[in-house]
Amino acid sequence: MPTKFDYAAFIDELGGLVARARGFRADERSLAGDSFRRWLHETVDLIHRVNRLRYDVNCGIEGRSFQVMSYGSVSKREQQEKFDRDLEDTLAELDLVIDRFRKYGDPREKSGPSGQVAIPVESKSVGPEPLVAPEKVTISWLFSNVPVTWFVTLAASYCIVFGVGMTAASTKLGKAIVEWVTPAKSPAQ
Repeated sequence: MPTKFDYAAFIDELGGLVARARGFRADERSLAGDSFRRWLHETVDLIHRVNRLRYDVNCGIEGRSFQVMSYGSVSKREQQEKFDRDLEDTLAELDLVIDRFRKYGDPREKSGPSGQVAIPVESKSVGPEPLVAPEKVTISWLFSNVPVTWFVTLAASYCIVFGVGMTAASTKLGKAIVEWVTPAKSPAQ
């Protein structure tokens, strides 16, 4: 039977990962370092596991390359600066997640770490209001309430249907059908 998720245990493990990264020796501070690669994998895996539980860990670690991406030559100093900047940005974001937990507690709990009960805030609808149909639909109402793409799609559909009809009418079968539905001329009296 799965155990209940403990956000505090997640934060503790995240804090241990942050402390471990801050303690990397100079030779471990590179993308090629085994310690860093293991740390990166563990950190990303932990964040994925928590995100799958519908928590949102606000960290851009997966978007960071920890290296200069270039087809040209890049100096070791530039590579190290990029690595250090990405690592520091990641650690700052993880520190913020930890600090927010210490200040506010589990994001899904009703009360924070000090026992204060969170007061729910009334949410305002961000989406558009439903469109009310007027008593009389006019051309000006359509132009102001229907997206332009709808008109373009409608015009394109008419053009396509007309083109298909003209093409079909120019074939032998089309000519036979047109001849069949056209009334015969009556003799002049």
